[in-house]
Amino acid sequence: MKNHNYDIYVDLDGTLIKTDILYESVLLLLKNNFIYLFLLPIWLLRGKSNLKHKISNLVNINPRTLPYNEPFLTFLHEQKKQGRKLILATATAEKHAQEIADHLGIFDRIIASSAHHNLSGNTKLSYIKSYSTDFIYAGNDTIDMPIFAQAKESFIVNPTYGLKRRLHKLNNIRQIFDSDSNPWLSAFKAIRMYQWVKNILLFIPLLMTQQFNNLDSLLHVIMAFFSFSLLASATYIINDLIDIPHDREHSQKKNRPLASGNLTIPAAVYIAIILFLGSLLLAVNINTAFLYGLMFYLVLTLWYSFILKTYILIDAISLAMLYTTRIFVGALVINIMPTVWLIAFSMFIFLSLALVKRCSELQSLDSEKKLRTPGRDYTVQDTLILSSMGITSGFVSVLVVVLYLNDTKSISQYTHPEILWLICPLLLYWIGRMWIKTFRDEMHDDPIVFTIKDRGSLICISSIFLIILTAILL
Repeated sequence: MKNHNYDIYVDLDGTLIKTDILYESVLLLLKNNFIYLFLLPIWLLRGKSNLKHKISNLVNINPRTLPYNEPFLTFLHEQKKQGRKLILATATAEKHAQEIADHLGIFDRIIASSAHHNLSGNTKLSYIKSYSTDFIYAGNDTIDMPIFAQAKESFIVNPTYGLKRRLHKLNNIRQIFDSDSNPWLSAFKAIRMYQWVKNILLFIPLLMTQQFNNLDSLLHVIMAFFSFSLLASATYIINDLIDIPHDREHSQKKNRPLASGNLTIPAAVYIAIILFLGSLLLAVNINTAFLYGLMFYLVLTLWYSFILKTYILIDAISLAMLYTTRIFVGALVINIMPTVWLIAFSMFIFLSLALVKRCSELQSLDSEKKLRTPGRDYTVQDTLILSSMGITSGFVSVLVVVLYLNDTKSISQYTHPEILWLICPLLLYWIGRMWIKTFRDEMHDDPIVFTIKDRGSLICISSIFLIILTAILL
């Protein structure tokens, strides 16, 4: 630096951290009590500063897990060691700004929004100039342009698209700290297209009723697959929005686009809305029964995301129901009711997989010397009983298949039903393999991801489908 006398004023949202405290606070507030949604507009009518103040009094932010812009933070530490004064200048509520400053321990002072003043744009500039006639400023957005223009030097940190277009107007830029994250790639990751493989379950009723040669039914199920997939992606984003604080405490989930700050909260909301509208547009062109089934899935998913996931075992049962709902909805598409055998099998097998997921998370916690799952009512001591329930549930699903194969009325539609008995050893192997991998701590925290990547699982599942087709077509 040319001059070591200038103080550095540092913006918070989008600059020091890769997220926005106001948006995160609103999410936490709504998660705690959704009724606040109706109070937010009233608070906002009295000014943005009042809104921030009210919210900050009701929620707490964990500064330890926030996604900091590490290269820029390292730079600030270096400047602090050189004796330069650092001031956190932010539109964030004073309570949260102070907590973050106390955690980092590098700021000499903070200036932040109070109950009566929203410290943004020209208001922030006035406050800065009341302390320092000459100053250096670090920010990221177009609203900071008046401050950049009057600063002796400017540091541009992860600039927004709007600011990038205006950088040519500034002749005092000292350095640009630009993130190497790709927002489009982050958005794609948030959608989790690999999870769409779950929605192949919609085709199960089509296969079991041997209607796959009916082009109208096949077309409707394909449309339902994409409609369901778009809706599922929207709910994944909603779930990630709700889980941001807890995901940041998880060894793997902290790298998710929203938890890491690589995808902004407003962008995630827009994407979720677009996905939902796309899903609805497809659904209304299928049939009314499918639309009702889709809405049931949405309600159950939101109920799970906001409430059910925090209760022990209820969360696993809810996950099994969400999987089973896919099969039920697939039946509604072709105007049939799924058999009791299919529903029973799906509930038991998917409960087993849901418990694989929980036990895998607990295994990871144990290896990290942690005791409790963040945001869920599980401890590592629960692993034994949960695994016992999961293994039992998996093997009961095989028993359901055996009973189904002994029901002569149910299997009369197959040309060679005796071939279906080969499914049983394959299921026994696959379920056992999943649990052995879990106890070896080799299971991914999402069993679906593990299944897609695991050669043994793919061979088992492919063989099961081949056996069913052979029993039908041979």
